Amino acid sequence: MRPPASLGSTYADPLFSGVTPTAVNWGEQSAFRHYLTCLHGQARLLSQSSFDGALDAQERLLATAQKLLPRLRKAGVLSSDRDFTPILDVNRSALITLDNARGSLLRRSWA
Repeated sequence: MRPPASLGSTYADPLFSGVTPTAVNWGEQSAFRHYLTCLHGQARLLSQSSFDGALDAQERLLATAQKLLPRLRKAGVLSSDRDFTPILDVNRSALITLDNARGSLLRRSWA
């Protein structure tokens, strides 16, 4: 569950220090900074040279998530109201809608 180093966040390191996570000094400020840093790192990693490349990268991420989520659930990592599984198709639908509505324009203007 540790985020990859490529995302650039060390804010969550105390959670992986080996002691019980509730015993470390890790509060809302660290959680928020960790979230923003990882979000920035994810956005940076998704940069693509073409619109089609960006669509393909997004689809690969969704496919990877779709394979990983059942394994996490089987391992006891349950996310209750934050479960991403129902959102997979919503994200795919958004990508298709974006492509249909603005794909031609974005293909021409992508730089």
